[in-house]
Amino acid sequence: MNEALLDHLLTHPENYDVEFKRQFPEHFSTRGHERQDYARAELIRDVAGMANAHSNGPGYLVYGVQDRGGERVPFAALPEISLDDAMLDQLLARYLDPALRSPTANSGVMASWWA
Repeated sequence: MNEALLDHLLTHPENYDVEFKRQFPEHFSTRGHERQDYARAELIRDVAGMANAHSNGPGYLVYGVQDRGGERVPFAALPEISLDDAMLDQLLARYLDPALRSPTANSGVMASWWA
């Protein structure tokens, strides 16, 4: 996601196309951690919810922001997260039908989720 798109999203309240998340699921990429499966399930639920929203356009999950009384404010610095397209493709294909594609520079929908 580019900075102009992020700035645009932050000027609008949450809706079918945009959801603000205070933080990325903790322990998502912590190998062997007892909460890693829960963190991955949380991300999959968020992705599935956005994919099933009643919208004709792309959906955006924006992490590190909270919607407080209609105003978007930073919540927390995002941790370093080790993600790659192939891992996300496998994870989403395993649990979502039809499978969604992972972020790419031009995809619009999911690339924005990692801003």
